[in-house]
Amino acid sequence: MAKAYRVLERAFINGRLYEPGEVVELEIDSSGAHLQEIPAKPEPKGKRELPDA
Repeated sequence: MAKAYRVLERAFINGRLYEPGEVVELEIDSSGAHLQEIPAKPEPKGKRELPDA
């Protein structure tokens, strides 16, 4: 499952140059020192809007 990471320092990731502050979604085991995992936002509890059938 892909997770969102914020780039902390300039880095080449999958052939693209990312600048500090950019967000990238990756499927990796460990993020290393140049990425910071962005916690997933929990789904709001309560009534969900479902499309009309």
